[in-house]
Amino acid sequence: GQIAGRIAGVPLLISILAGADEAALAARFEARAIVRAMPNLPVEIGKGVVALHSEGASADARAQAQALMAPLGLVEWVEAVHFAVVGALAGSGPAFVYRFVDALAAGGAALGLPAEQALRLALATAEGGALVVGVAGMSVLGVPVPKGLRPVSETREFEDEDGRFRFDVGARIPWLGPVIRYEGWLQPASQARVSGSPATPPRSSRSAGSPR
Repeated sequence: GQIAGRIAGVPLLISILAGADEAALAARFEARAIVRAMPNLPVEIGKGVVALHSEGASADARAQAQALMAPLGLVEWVEAVHFAVVGALAGSGPAFVYRFVDALAAGGAALGLPAEQALRLALATAEGGALVVGVAGMSVLGVPVPKGLRPVSETREFEDEDGRFRFDVGARIPWLGPVIRYEGWLQPASQARVSGSPATPPRSSRSAGSPR
């Protein structure tokens, strides 16, 4: 009651009340335009997602709402029926990313890396991977490179006959051919040393992770 009276007649009301649709808000608050917003946690560092929806707001009110939300990250207008979907994808999504990063770090630590170093590597890997996914295109000296001519990653991960996790990473340019390739293996630290002595090298003339 007190809040409704204090904001009565405002030109724009932006609501982040989950589950409160526009009709319910209009019945409770007197505002010339109402916009629903669904932000996620990373908005606090300007890298979040904000979903917006309004049935009755004018184009000017919608533009004002979008401008207000823009510093928080990506702003998308969605249908009201999709608000729950955005909540699951963008709202809960960061938690899945955190668990994935934690699992990467735990895997690195289990294979012998110091825990803090493994976490730094996992965080940087996730951040870099996300940035690469978001790259819209590629250019050379300012000239856009067609998608069919961009470098292509060729990566394999598998377990060999000795139970080691192996990786075979390569990249090629369609019109040029292979440009880089390296392979190697990982094994738990507990298997890397026996009785304080260096482990016997695996059946290979190349050391783990060495370029071809």
